[in-house]
Amino acid sequence: MTDIETFYEVVQRRRGRALTELPLPLLLSLLLAAGRATGFSPPAQYVDDQFTLHSGVLATKRFDEKHTGVNIREFTTDILESFGIDVDKCKFTTDSASNNISAFRAMGLLSCAAHNINLVLAHTFDEMPKDFVYETIDETIKNSSELVTFMKRSGLNAKLNKKLVQQVKTRWNSKLAMLRSVAEAHSELLEEFSGKREVRDRLLKVDLDLQGIVKILEPFREASDILQAERVPTLHLVVKCANKLRRGLRQCPDDSLDIQLVKKRLTDNIHRLRIEPLYLAAHALQPDWRQKSYVDWADVREGHRLLLAKATEEAACFTAGEEVQEPRQREARAKTKTFLDSDSDSSDVESPLSRAQRPAHLSSGGTYVQ
Repeated sequence: MTDIETFYEVVQRRRGRALTELPLPLLLSLLLAAGRATGFSPPAQYVDDQFTLHSGVLATKRFDEKHTGVNIREFTTDILESFGIDVDKCKFTTDSASNNISAFRAMGLLSCAAHNINLVLAHTFDEMPKDFVYETIDETIKNSSELVTFMKRSGLNAKLNKKLVQQVKTRWNSKLAMLRSVAEAHSELLEEFSGKREVRDRLLKVDLDLQGIVKILEPFREASDILQAERVPTLHLVVKCANKLRRGLRQCPDDSLDIQLVKKRLTDNIHRLRIEPLYLAAHALQPDWRQKSYVDWADVREGHRLLLAKATEEAACFTAGEEVQEPRQREARAKTKTFLDSDSDSSDVESPLSRAQRPAHLSSGGTYVQ
């Protein structure tokens, strides 16, 4: 046995002892491709008996099998059992890949909110309707990308004071980074490289209000950054972020036609930011929700209803003599004031889980806790 293998076994035993007596469920984040890979390193988040949040890679194992739902589930179960962890006490956060969903659908699956935010953007811009009214938007993004490619390949990008950034399909918010870089360097490009046909022709086709688009997309980047934090709780922030994003998509009288179309496309796709029942419950438990203008009462009441139903279920278990764990409460420390506290208007915030969208098991009937 090598020194690395010995060290791994020591760390595994030590962590296994800590993980077998968790007061709250272990949360694993699993984002796997549908093909094959040689390594599998699931990150895990858990709260210890001192109510301290921990985050880190649980293990690193070779995974040469095809990434089907069955194989992923069995491989993950083997890793958890090697630490002595009860799989039934775990929650699994995944992206929207069908193999991940099928692997954990019956094992406490929770969709990744940050991933879903970027799904909203992907479906908005990558699946633009083939309609002439959307041509300006589509052409602007295409020509911006071609401009960045040309500047990088020709070496001219190095001469700019503000470098251009290329979008990458698999990198979150990279389209925003690209459009922002083109908007910031636009005047410099005209002054320094207008004599180059490749630059001039593409700049002439970038006639969309880039600054306006960047302003619309920036809250999506801030929201995904907030929700993918590892060291602080974020479950209670999903509903707040969804409300904030919806409010930013309201049509304004001075919006240009292109800005109106972008807002409409984003509004049509915002439902992809799924509001799980657990998000509503965490939202209702957050101590400061009464002071926040972006809170929707329907969401708070729905969260209270879910909590009441869960409490009733656990009370029945307790009466039957089964053990019920009581997790302690603690105020989250997420530093999100810049994004979530920037707007004080609270007149007509629309719930991200409206009555029309709510499934039957989340109907608004029943008794609410005020």
